[in-house]
Amino acid sequence: MNNSDKKILIKSLELISQFNGNVDLISNGKEFIKIHERNILTLKKVAEDRNSKFIINLIHKYPSILENEIDHFISKEKKERSLVSFAAGKLIGGIVDLIKNRGVSTGMIKSKLNEIKSLNEKLSKIAEDSIYEELYQKTME
Repeated sequence: MNNSDKKILIKSLELISQFNGNVDLISNGKEFIKIHERNILTLKKVAEDRNSKFIINLIHKYPSILENEIDHFISKEKKERSLVSFAAGKLIGGIVDLIKNRGVSTGMIKSKLNEIKSLNEKLSKIAEDSIYEELYQKTME
């Protein structure tokens, strides 16, 4: 992997990491998922180039997250109210949101995003310099 690809990967991992604190960085769930999946593919290439099972194991720890969950999170963070919530009240609106998100609450989505952030920060350092892989492995022993 050349330096410019590595820099793009690191910037992209940082962008996804910062999303949890600033939803204005990414416009919608589709864009988030596209960037996140591209990051994972690139990380797999890094792991393959370095023959690293450690990176692959970290990649497998990413929680699954769906486009509609990201869209829901963005709307909640921006304090947007749905028509159902406006017309029927917060309780009914909350129930409709849970149904739309297959039972995944805003708190659960935030937890997934925190896990993604943590993994991205580790993998960003590892992608930047392989010495970090050794350091993380030693701290996990």
